[in-house]
Amino acid sequence: MKIIVYQIKSKATISNDEKEENNEKIIKVNTYVTYDLEVKDARVTPMIAEKDEEREMSVIVTNSGDVTMNSEVSGKIYDGAGNVVENLGNKDVEDLAPGESLTLTWEWETDDYGTFWFEAKVIDDNDEVPENDIIDSMMRSVDVEFSDDMESGVNGWTNYKSLSNPWHLIDTDEDSNREASSPTHAMWVGDESKGDGEYDNNWDFSVYTSEEITLGQTNPQMSVDIWYSTEFSWDGGNVQITMTTGRLGK
Repeated sequence: MKIIVYQIKSKATISNDEKEENNEKIIKVNTYVTYDLEVKDARVTPMIAEKDEEREMSVIVTNSGDVTMNSEVSGKIYDGAGNVVENLGNKDVEDLAPGESLTLTWEWETDDYGTFWFEAKVIDDNDEVPENDIIDSMMRSVDVEFSDDMESGVNGWTNYKSLSNPWHLIDTDEDSNREASSPTHAMWVGDESKGDGEYDNNWDFSVYTSEEITLGQTNPQMSVDIWYSTEFSWDGGNVQITMTTGRLGK
């Protein structure tokens, strides 16, 4: 926290004034201000990608202090051992007023497999709140054997109970009450006619891939983006994998 001192000066102008020594008054005012840039909501798009696929790293910078700031924010990529594998450089933050925000972006690609972290850091000696100066986001570089963002329809998926399965494709441009991880589309199980889109009692429905997926990696992993709102302690969901050995994994 820094102190800025202002002087308030008042002067009386009176004709035929016989006591000029008391015509002027000066008051000093101490103002306490904070210099603080905050970084938040670091993202990597796509978070899971194949080697040599370009990614975009982004972070939101907010002036949480009391004065307009000119600063820099650095971007770096770390490996799982904490080593810097790429210095993405610094981005300028110019004339950011208190309460204002902006988004900074970097681009990066790698020809290596593994887990990496994108880190954004405020570079400013005047910043007084170090607790919000650093943020990171994880990413993985893999061989992608199967991926579907539902933007091209329900190709590759089929119903478990095809006669009365409420799983269906939604478009967030047409229905703002729904959620999607991809730009606008997702598979959703619910009933729009109920107003809030809730599900009915005793629902038990699934969707599954219509064809087998061959995995070429030694230790394959799966990632699914799911948004849900269920009744606490009663309802839920799961993801299941059936392998050629016949075992079922959850």
